[in-house]
Amino acid sequence: MVDQPGPPAPLPPGRPAGGPPAGAPTGVPAPWAPGGPGPVPQPSWAAGTAPAAGGPPPAGEVRRAPEPPALPVESRAYHQFYRTPSHAWWKPLAVVALVVGGAIHLSVGLSLAGIVVDLLTGRLEVADLQSFTLSLTPGLFTANNLVLASLIPLGMLAQWAVYGQTPRWLSSVQGGLRWRWLAICTAVTLPVLLAVTVVELVLSPVEWVGTDVVLWLVLVLLTTPLQAAGEEYGLRGTLNRAVAAWVPDPRVSFLVGAVVSSVVFMFLHAALDPWLNVYYFCFGMVACVLCWRTGGLEAAIALHVVNNVIAFVVTILTGQMDSTFERGVGTASPAVLIQVLVLALTAVLIDRIFARTRMRRITAPGAPNGAADAGSPSPAGYATA
Repeated sequence: MVDQPGPPAPLPPGRPAGGPPAGAPTGVPAPWAPGGPGPVPQPSWAAGTAPAAGGPPPAGEVRRAPEPPALPVESRAYHQFYRTPSHAWWKPLAVVALVVGGAIHLSVGLSLAGIVVDLLTGRLEVADLQSFTLSLTPGLFTANNLVLASLIPLGMLAQWAVYGQTPRWLSSVQGGLRWRWLAICTAVTLPVLLAVTVVELVLSPVEWVGTDVVLWLVLVLLTTPLQAAGEEYGLRGTLNRAVAAWVPDPRVSFLVGAVVSSVVFMFLHAALDPWLNVYYFCFGMVACVLCWRTGGLEAAIALHVVNNVIAFVVTILTGQMDSTFERGVGTASPAVLIQVLVLALTAVLIDRIFARTRMRRITAPGAPNGAADAGSPSPAGYATA
């Protein structure tokens, strides 16, 4: 004989028979909101028994509150995309630590691989290693570029692991690299920087005495775009966002994130010349402004790629690759301020073009039905992370 449940317990005031308490939510849980209620206890039934029709729900079951959205629920610019309901003070540190740790390990492995290749091809001798007199070789150049390129997947994976934001959200506030916009920015930047370079070469003639021209050109064209893009993902993307995440105010957070990431960008170039340091810092600031004003990394990537490729091509054709990383005192002059001005004017032009597009620079993809342009909405009305 199967045990039958006893009579239902008296219903509390305001609760209709067979239904939930008055005012209780029904259906799927309500979207997460700051300051909302915690886990709602839900009844359950003992094993092997079911509630009587119209009776109370099972006792003892706990319904978990929904996880805080991984994406912003309020309108955020690019640099503030880690300011989400799931943000915690330690998360920016964790993201940066994962990226730096991964880059260090890859740097060791790729550098050793580059040295082995150069030894096997006769471009390096064991004596060079023993005397620590290494020059820039194709193997070391490629290894350096690949390490910097690795900042792209490292930043994406670290963001995903710590914040739950899938890789595409590191590229832009619209959830992916906007390839058409990247092409437009490249088309705008290329003729400007190319014209400036031609003027410089006319005013300061050089001797075209390049060696290993074909090999160097192939390596530059294949790896320098990845290197430049990697620096943008690592510094204007991961580091800029991580620092800005600690500051609630959008304007202040932009300034703090831009300054810190630009200073790091400057130091990573290990220049002793003060004018070179001015140039690197200003380059970083211009790139940060472009990310903020356009809602993504595309414009900064275009500026960086075009700048580096042109510079390396000229260096190759003039046979100066060995001195690429010579940045001692006296290497540069106040003339770099002209280049800074050109970068700033190019950024203004790109910003004006962006203003004529329908792309967004501020989105809230974590808000219910709040950013249809920023990603495919999930069944609950949220953009997918």
